[in-house]
Amino acid sequence: MTTAAPISFADPEIRRCPHAAYAQLQAESPVYFDAGTGFHVVTRYADIAWVNAHPELFSNMTSQVFDRSHSPVAAEVARRYAERGFPPRHTLVSNDPPSHGQYRALVDQAFARKNVIGLEPSIRAVVDELIDELAGRGRIEFFQDFAVRLPMYVITQELGLPREDWPQLKLWSDAAIEQINPNLAPARELELTDLLIDMQCYLHRHAMAYRAAPGPGLLSAVANARIDGRLLEDGELVNIATQLMVAGNETTTTALGSALWSLLEAPALHAQLRADPSRISGFVEEVLRLHSPVPYIYRLVKADTELAGVPLAAGAVLMLAYGAGNVDPGKFECPERLDPERRNAREHMTFGKGIHFCIGHMLARTELRIALERLLCRLPDLALDPTAPPPRWSSSFQAHTLERLDLVFTPVSAGKEPS
Repeated sequence: MTTAAPISFADPEIRRCPHAAYAQLQAESPVYFDAGTGFHVVTRYADIAWVNAHPELFSNMTSQVFDRSHSPVAAEVARRYAERGFPPRHTLVSNDPPSHGQYRALVDQAFARKNVIGLEPSIRAVVDELIDELAGRGRIEFFQDFAVRLPMYVITQELGLPREDWPQLKLWSDAAIEQINPNLAPARELELTDLLIDMQCYLHRHAMAYRAAPGPGLLSAVANARIDGRLLEDGELVNIATQLMVAGNETTTTALGSALWSLLEAPALHAQLRADPSRISGFVEEVLRLHSPVPYIYRLVKADTELAGVPLAAGAVLMLAYGAGNVDPGKFECPERLDPERRNAREHMTFGKGIHFCIGHMLARTELRIALERLLCRLPDLALDPTAPPPRWSSSFQAHTLERLDLVFTPVSAGKEPS
């Protein structure tokens, strides 16, 4: 099936505002070959769910996320990893059964519900600390002053890394997201490779220190964990630590920005949530549905097959458009409407489906809920800065995020609760 007019997610304007493209593809070509990226784009909820339920047909071991074997500078990238870093390994995000389950078992418990509930007081303390720092200023850029810092502070604490290293860790994390773009310029890809190797070396150094002297935190637990009686090899350990670091901050930052802008665009809802914070959880689910921080994930076709009547050859790469599945009218009634009372909102695909359902979903949901609750309580008159350009969605290939969010509010004293 083809569309009346070609669509490509290589187009930065489509990436900024993809919902029209999603709707067109769902109606005309739900499994669509994107000539600009080389991917088969899957946009209907049911088809995406079916692919996720059949890892025997659709492998998670694609070259898109880690090994970059499709790149024109793949050989040089591989040389640099071999010489100075750790060649990519399939462990969590890019792996298949049965070894995927072994690696996942090493970290699942750390993100179990009871453990995340136990983190709520420390997360609330971090949120209030950040609000204290900006409360007297009256004007902020929300991402740099709050949304980036909160998940970075939380994930460094959970991993057992020095909080003060967060700016460098954020730079590396951003590089990991950027390198997923299939149309990266070769020179930029090599720059990103060097940054990612630097992150590998940093994480390896800290992991080895924890192996010599175990301590609190997830990095120490993974460094001293065993599979079939053996310690993890350095490459395995570094790969898992990298994924935990990146996944533990990027998506929460993005969702915080989307959530706050959505509230500022809906004054009545803003007032309702401030008056009744118990409704914030439902609002969070709707923001996650409408603005999936990671709108796409990838699968490799293992053998000739078909999907929704479309033939797929072995070796083809599917781009599962979770952002599209989340606004599929066949799954969600009036999908473009933000409805905190939506009964099936939690069935969104933002955290994935099947065996790769996001390990940290409970932590992300908790950070979002607590952050919004405390911001609404302590800075009740937050508003868009009328002197700044209006917010705009980024053209990032792999992240659905605002470029920035400039806000104003009435300055208050640090630690002060509104009367």
